[in-house]
Amino acid sequence: AVDLGLTRRMLRRRVATGRLVALGPDLFAVGGAPMTWEGRLRGLQLRGGPDTLVSHRAAAALWGIEGYRKTVLEVSVPRGRRLRATGAVVHESTDLDLAGQRIRDGLALTDPARTLLDLARRSSDSRLALAIESARRQRLTSWAELIACLSKHARPGRPGIRRLRRVIAAGVERHQVTDSDFELLVHALLVEHGL
Repeated sequence: AVDLGLTRRMLRRRVATGRLVALGPDLFAVGGAPMTWEGRLRGLQLRGGPDTLVSHRAAAALWGIEGYRKTVLEVSVPRGRRLRATGAVVHESTDLDLAGQRIRDGLALTDPARTLLDLARRSSDSRLALAIESARRQRLTSWAELIACLSKHARPGRPGIRRLRRVIAAGVERHQVTDSDFELLVHALLVEHGL
């Protein structure tokens, strides 16, 4: 806006009258335009810089992984970059360059395998297994891609590595993809009871 001839004073006046809405110190949206979840994520990315990626639960929702809805604003930025955002979760990552950036709905996000590794940090084994099966069902990832992601990110203290390793070990020999989460649960029960 400044490059197009607007002054800071003109911007403040437009914010005061509602013609613009301030999303951050130097980020504005047109007043009256509906602010969608995707629009707020895009605003976070613009504020965070070009290598800010939608990640964790927000990336899972964009990938369409079952059990994750478009409600949480969650992004990752390189370690050392400070991004403060009210109502959003911002992660600082030391290995964001390994995330395998993809574009979906105009947003840069972590690839499906990295998204599942990020989810492993706070998910139970069973919830992670359901998320992996949902991603496999949609052909977003495979066991081989998950193993490659695991080996690429493995380091002492890396959150989620142990849980993802356990879930992969429990399911990697099963090549078939289930049609539903219920079928996956029934399969697990049958195997657990030796049937």
